[in-house]
Amino acid sequence: MVIKGMIKRTLLVLLSILLGIVINYLDRNILDEIYLDAADGGLLFNNVKEAEEHIDYLRWLFFTDSKYCIMSFDCKYLRDEYAIIAIEYMGDEEPDILTISSVIYIEEQERLYIEAKYNYKTKTLTWQPLEVGIHKIGTITDGEAVQSYLEEAGVTKKDIKKHQDYILKETVLKKWAKGNYRFPFHLMKGIKVTDSSWDFKEGESETTPHGG
Repeated sequence: MVIKGMIKRTLLVLLSILLGIVINYLDRNILDEIYLDAADGGLLFNNVKEAEEHIDYLRWLFFTDSKYCIMSFDCKYLRDEYAIIAIEYMGDEEPDILTISSVIYIEEQERLYIEAKYNYKTKTLTWQPLEVGIHKIGTITDGEAVQSYLEEAGVTKKDIKKHQDYILKETVLKKWAKGNYRFPFHLMKGIKVTDSSWDFKEGESETTPHGG
């Protein structure tokens, strides 16, 4: 009887621990997991078959103590108009932030830059003001100039929303979740999304140097 009681108590303890692990797992969203992995060097990104580049900050320890990790997706797994979709963590500059950046071809020498920042502490994803890159001119950040250019190029707010969904949900979240055997039902659990794509800062310079 004593042995049976000990076995029962042991099983209850193990069940309690397992239940705690499951609850903790289900309480996370995929962006939390990507952030935590990126802050730890991005090792889980190696499980994503669509991954192209994985630069771990550990490789830089001989030169600096900086924490930096960038992970990008191979273009052959992206739609033709996408030049880059990448995840970046800069621990020294923005320790609580995970940055999702993308470069989209509009014309041969013209690019659209869409970027989002995820704040791990506040569980907020914010789409940053849009920027446009033009070869030999630079990056256009002035609100009126960006809107004027996009209007002339026929890029609408609906198009931007479609790009955001493809970048975040179809590429970053689903591909990372698939590679790491995560369930899709909690990809965005508890995340507040703010869209500041068209909220340009007044007085910001119109162009800045850029490779185009």
